[in-house]
Amino acid sequence: MSVTRFFEERFTANPVNQPQLPFFHSCDAYYLQSILANKKLIPRECKVFNNEKLLYLFYGRPAYKSALTENSSLISRMPVCFIFKPACNMDMKRICAFDSGGYSLYESFMHPGMTVDNFLMTPNITSVHKTVDYFYDNNLGYFTGNPKNQISYDPIEFHIESYYNLLKDSSANKRDDRKASIEIQLNHELELTPDTLAAVILPSNLAGSAMVRRIITDELGAEIISIPNYGVASNGYYALIMEKTKEFFIKQNLIDGH
Repeated sequence: MSVTRFFEERFTANPVNQPQLPFFHSCDAYYLQSILANKKLIPRECKVFNNEKLLYLFYGRPAYKSALTENSSLISRMPVCFIFKPACNMDMKRICAFDSGGYSLYESFMHPGMTVDNFLMTPNITSVHKTVDYFYDNNLGYFTGNPKNQISYDPIEFHIESYYNLLKDSSANKRDDRKASIEIQLNHELELTPDTLAAVILPSNLAGSAMVRRIITDELGAEIISIPNYGVASNGYYALIMEKTKEFFIKQNLIDGH
């Protein structure tokens, strides 16, 4: 049964006034060797969407968090983040206003009749631009998860009401910034080429790997951005990755550094 869209299609289609941000895909370093050997990211079965084979990206944020919570100095357990060029042409299967896998954490902001399907958007980059422009003053606001102080919408637009209140929530809870990260789903492989890959954030230990430098730097012409190994849990590196991402964005003139 089709789901009527009461979310993105109600946004005012303002002209895009901010540069397009890159797409992100993150994983544990363990998978890096096979990804580089094949020069592609491959869809995997997803339980949220009826075991469809999907590849997940996030727009403008390295929002994925590893499930590994134990402290370890093993390089294989550290995070790796692929940054894809904004102009990268992707055939999108779905776009969701937030991390679809975390919907159960957002339900206190939703009416019981709402489902994750109500927050799916037309699968093209215009939907992404409209969403960012509607809820944020600029790219920096989106990147830092700081929505506009006020937005204008018809009181009957209940899905917009729910989402906006979710974005504004600052209470202590289990929700993280994935609530404000636009999710991109692909149902096809994503090739790593000089036209698609902009940079890779990875452990400094791997930056010296001959294979890593040969493929990422020499063959793909992408930038290597390294992070130190502190021996903490994989998800403990997220703030550091955000800082590295912000530096990359400023250098690329994608956000205002002030």
